[in-house]
Amino acid sequence: MSNLTLQFDEVEYIADVGDTIDVDIEILDAVNLFGSAFEITFDDSLLSYVEDSFSEGDFWNGDVTPYSQIDGDTLSSAVTLNQTGGISGITGNGVLCKFKLLSITSGESNLNFQNVSLIDENGEPIENFSKIWIRASSIKVQ
Repeated sequence: MSNLTLQFDEVEYIADVGDTIDVDIEILDAVNLFGSAFEITFDDSLLSYVEDSFSEGDFWNGDVTPYSQIDGDTLSSAVTLNQTGGISGITGNGVLCKFKLLSITSGESNLNFQNVSLIDENGEPIENFSKIWIRASSIKVQ
């Protein structure tokens, strides 16, 4: 049996000071997903969000609206299908969204999800949301 999973594309990212880190957020075994929203936290003394780097991933095969806002150490994000797209929801695996972080000094930062919402076209949690696996990550800056 498969499990609905939300995860970063790497268990641990390794970067040098000054590197730009590409971060993909993956979903596995989604059923009828219409919209996603969550916050990602990180140590903003080590990492800086690259302005305007947030975009939807390849999971979405319809007309979507991506949204992001940065507030210190928290990136709030959402991607939803547009009602006019004629798609009721998407089932499967893929990259939900992606963004970039700039490494500004040496150290290690956790990447964590919080306030996760995955909804169907009616605004209800998608199938198996109550049993979701959420996998965090970390970034080591050398």
